[in-house]
Amino acid sequence: MTKSNRLPSIRLGVPIVERTYSVGRSRRPSVTLQIGKPRPVPGWDWACPVRIQEGTGKRAPVHPIFGVDALQSLLLALEYCRIRLTIPDRDLRYLGLPVGAEFSFGSSRHPPPSIATETVRDS
Repeated sequence: MTKSNRLPSIRLGVPIVERTYSVGRSRRPSVTLQIGKPRPVPGWDWACPVRIQEGTGKRAPVHPIFGVDALQSLLLALEYCRIRLTIPDRDLRYLGLPVGAEFSFGSSRHPPPSIATETVRDS
């Protein structure tokens, strides 16, 4: 793998995930998250494209989130989104609930209750 000093730009492509958030109790959309399919980047490892569009102004840039493989780039992209969307004093919401919990996978020792329940039911 050879890397230049400059990050390559990548296209979003068809989003594999798109979600729109509102501010506070308003139902008016204000932030749209789009995540593209992870892909290999020549001269680098893998990248997962992310766009966080705020408001309806100028189109936001696509940020490539890098990892050693597709899974790591996707997991790091989710962490990037969690950090960017849970800025204090911002109060972003989805379906009326505060942003943040949907990006948590819990501890490997103690899965979230919903996963633990499904695991018991399926065994």
